[in-house]
Amino acid sequence: MLKVRQMLAECYANTCFAKVVAKTLGLTSEPHHTPKMGRDKVLVKAKRALEKFDKNDESLLIVIDYERGASRKYIDENFDKKVMYESKVYVGVFKRDKRLIAIIFDPDIEEFLCKVLDKYCNESERKALKRGDLDRVYKELREVMTAKLEKVINDIENELRQLIGI
Repeated sequence: MLKVRQMLAECYANTCFAKVVAKTLGLTSEPHHTPKMGRDKVLVKAKRALEKFDKNDESLLIVIDYERGASRKYIDENFDKKVMYESKVYVGVFKRDKRLIAIIFDPDIEEFLCKVLDKYCNESERKALKRGDLDRVYKELREVMTAKLEKVINDIENELRQLIGI
């Protein structure tokens, strides 16, 4: 059985989603995010962190965006992915180290939220997710996510439970 030792997220909205998933799974680790953490930085931090983990029973969960264009190639080449919701959300396992597990939004969490919630579809709404502080964004998204994304979160939770063994 793997335990999730650390969680990393690439943006405020992904961090909020990670917090909701962590709470649902009963995890004690809080997702880590800083304003300078984009997807590539999250991946670098994740690989470095795994080097310090106990090889047998600790995993790392990241919440990232698939992105657009050439950036997608890295995810395609390095993660085994399972579709969780209409090709907008995947759970992926890093091919070179199965302890790195990712929730991947295609192409980004804002596109997912737009499709599912019919919200955050225009640029001004999307900017609201990227400005201010994490607590404000979390409060706004937590209510929406827990009310309207229950099935998606449950599907992701079930997949993660199988991968992590909890």
